[in-house]
Amino acid sequence: MRYLRILKNRINELRNIRKRKKWLKKRDFLYRKFWPFLYRVFSKKPVDKNLILFGNGFARRMPENFKCIYARLKDEGYTCKMYFPPKKYNGVVSLK
Repeated sequence: MRYLRILKNRINELRNIRKRKKWLKKRDFLYRKFWPFLYRVFSKKPVDKNLILFGNGFARRMPENFKCIYARLKDEGYTCKMYFPPKKYNGVVSLK
């Protein structure tokens, strides 16, 4: 019985190693191939020099320290966009 338990533990360890290797392969693909490819494609798009993005991951409305900066930039002719977390905030703010 003891040997059977040891054998089961060893099989589980091998499964975990295989899962880890599979995960590492996916991660390597993402970080070495996919993200650099996307960067090269989208970095060639023209940049709007008058666009300014304001983002805040903690508040759902404009904080006091943003208000004066936002107003001044609007007066100078910049395009300003604000991004706030959705009502069901899970820690990730997506710029859509």
